[in-house]
Amino acid sequence: MRTLLTLVTAALLAVGAPAVAVALPVQPTAGIANTFSIGLIDAPGQPYIVATPNPGDTVTRQVRVTNNTGAAQDISVYAGPATMDNGKFNVENAGETNALSTWTSVDKPTVSLGNGAAKDVTVTIKVPSTAPSATLYGSIWAAIGNSRVGVRMDVTVGGTNGPAADFLVTDLIPQRQSDGTAEVVASVTNTGNHSVDMTGTLHLTGGPGGQWLDAVPAQPTTLAAGARGTVVFVIPNSATLPNGPWTADTRLKNGYFTHELKKPITFPNAASPATGSLGSLGSGSLGSLGFGS
Repeated sequence: MRTLLTLVTAALLAVGAPAVAVALPVQPTAGIANTFSIGLIDAPGQPYIVATPNPGDTVTRQVRVTNNTGAAQDISVYAGPATMDNGKFNVENAGETNALSTWTSVDKPTVSLGNGAAKDVTVTIKVPSTAPSATLYGSIWAAIGNSRVGVRMDVTVGGTNGPAADFLVTDLIPQRQSDGTAEVVASVTNTGNHSVDMTGTLHLTGGPGGQWLDAVPAQPTTLAAGARGTVVFVIPNSATLPNGPWTADTRLKNGYFTHELKKPITFPNAASPATGSLGSLGSGSLGSLGFGS
């Protein structure tokens, strides 16, 4: 997660490509060289989108995208999720979602701007009639490639549907399937009065020889209100993955809440095939690979 500056209308976040960070007034003005910007224009005195809708309500706001990069640009505009952790506003990577970002749309997903030009974009937040009471965070992003600037969103849903269901992640259990495929099983408890749809990612780091794995997505899981269950992360092509030890870091979310759990794990040995000689060879081979890499 990346920290979004909360005291300015927009802050540039560069991912992979260098760019210049700028602080802008509520109504962005032309003339700041080598930058592009986005700012809220229809709520005087507010640096970002703040709304307190009830379930079934629709919220609209206007933002202005400005191009001062020195060349014509096609700028993408979209909604993304964020969280508030210990008073710190954290934005999610592109492609992630939460309930607020799925409710939010823009009337111009792409704006084509010459240098020095600007265009207004309408942001619409349609709160479902079934939405629980919750405070949700997000951003409206303007992006060129891997560089993006954003306007923060704080939306508190009221009404009488009751609070959003939270959950607890209590354990991570490493195991292997019958073919040797490694998986990590997260123990999860739904502590709320609504069912929850769980998504998330697993990262494995600190493996034998300093090995690490790319993020592994969770298998989609729904937990009934008050239920205990599991969320499974199946690691592809992992029959020869060293047993460990590894550091497992899981991040689970249900659209309203996000929780993480990190712990050291060691996978069990793969089940031996029917023939003893092959089983012995498989066990020795895995051990050698694990500690020799």
